[in-house]
Formats: sequence, C-alpha cells, structure tokens
Amino acid sequence: MAYENVTGSLSFKILPEEIRKRFKGSMSYSGVDANDKWIYKKVLVTESAAALIGTADDFLTVTNDADDPAAASDNVRFIIIKHTGYISVKETDISAYGVLISFDNTAPAWNTTAAAGTPLFLAPGDTIAIKIPNTQLSELKAITCAISSNIPSGVTTSTQDALVEIAAIVDDGA
Repeated sequence: MAYENVTGSLSFKILPEEIRKRFKGSMSYSGVDANDKWIYKKVLVTESAAALIGTADDFLTVTNDADDPAAASDNVRFIIIKHTGYISVKETDISAYGVLISFDNTAPAWNTTAAAGTPLFLAPGDTIAIKIPNTQLSELKAITCAISSNIPSGVTTSTQDALVEIAAIVDDGA
C-alpha cells in the first residue's frame, strides 16, 4: 500500500557576488503508515493567537469525517506554510503583516526571547516546509505581527490579518 509522501527542493544564492555561495537542498517525507493523512486549508491569521489546524479540519483521504475527525492530539509530521501576501480569503487586498508561528502551545509574540520559545516568522510571500513530528495540532499556534525593516516589530489590531495556505501530513492517531 502506498502512503502519503512529499518531496521538494530549494536553492538560495547568498552573499555578495565575489564570495557568492549557493545553498541547494531537498526535503522529503514518506508516510509511516496509513494513518499519515493530508490536510489542506487556507487560514486567516488574526491578532489573536489560534491553532493553525483544528479538529473541524478535514483529512483529504477520508470520505466520512464524522467517523474519523482530526483530533487535537494528532501529530503534525510535515507541514508547508505559505504566507499568501493577502489580508483576506478573497485574495484581493494585500497584507503588510507578518505571521508568527509557535510549536509548543504558547501564544507566539513578536518580542519573545529564546528562553520563552522564539516563534518562526513569515513575511508576506514567504514559504516554509518543515518536519515537526512531535507537535500536536493543538500546539501549532499562529498570530499576526507588525513588520519594520523586515523583522517583527509589534502587535497588530483587528483587521490587520494575513492569509496563509497550509498543506500538512498529520498522523491520525485514530
């Protein structure tokens, strides 16, 4: 039986041209068993910290979700998160706000120190792909932040949102 799989590649050019360095790499994840299932969704991240994937979200390969819904304790095995650059699900208005993501059930904050669990930061247009095999759905939190000089610089208020697109392989612990 074939299990859920994902593969991808990346390439970055860094440093001034005279000392240019290129980082090339790849990433893959192969499902462990038939319980590894895809969830795909677009999420409007707001100024209030909330779970990125919830128990109302559907597994793509399950035909009757009432029999097997996502659970808060299901583990995210692999996730791709793209900050679409938009402020709403209509994808018409541009967002100038960043997204902060935590993996430890804490509300991410723009000024958190390393000892408190520094969140991951996505600016508009950024995309990440990571393996986080010990993070439960309920622990994956996101919030918007203001951006100044390409770094998080403050909190946001109502309507200062950001739309993210997510594709994740989740271990359905059923």
